[in-house]
Amino acid sequence: MQAPWPPQPPSYALPEAQWAAPPKQGLPTWAMGALSFLVFLGLGGGLYYYMQRGTAAPSSGTETASTASPTAPIADKAPAAASSMQKNIEIVGIRWTTQDKKPAVKFVVVNHSGAEVAGLEGTVTIYTGTSKTAKDAVGTVSFRVKTIAAFGSQDVTQLIDTSLKPYELPDWQVISTQTQITAP
Repeated sequence: MQAPWPPQPPSYALPEAQWAAPPKQGLPTWAMGALSFLVFLGLGGGLYYYMQRGTAAPSSGTETASTASPTAPIADKAPAAASSMQKNIEIVGIRWTTQDKKPAVKFVVVNHSGAEVAGLEGTVTIYTGTSKTAKDAVGTVSFRVKTIAAFGSQDVTQLIDTSLKPYELPDWQVISTQTQITAP
């Protein structure tokens, strides 16, 4: 007996049991997403807490004399008479540069008072980070400005007194300053 022409296509029908959906196991997708979010949120919060705790000053009173002395602010060691212009003068825009292959600092002296200031002199101490301790001091720079108009500003570039080489100076984004006005 001959096979019918054209040949019949093979049948790929599966039994009824194989078409049924597999049984679900575990949590629904939305619950897994929410759980993952909470885990990552907890890890991020823990890391943030750990980083903040590491930068805070120790709260225990059990510091020894050797650990207390480097963290004392420089301003407490050498108090100077405050000028009447101290609250009106601000140092901003600090940038590192070089003069004659020596480290220098470029900054803007801002007069926030309503009066012109003549013969302004001062010292700026630059620190790494926000703590103003002796171990974080990068260096000091003295400046002199002939006149600053009321609510005006003046650019200043001076060599900095530091033990660091120009390539060792910290990034401008992580420095803070302490200004001491000496004149007028």
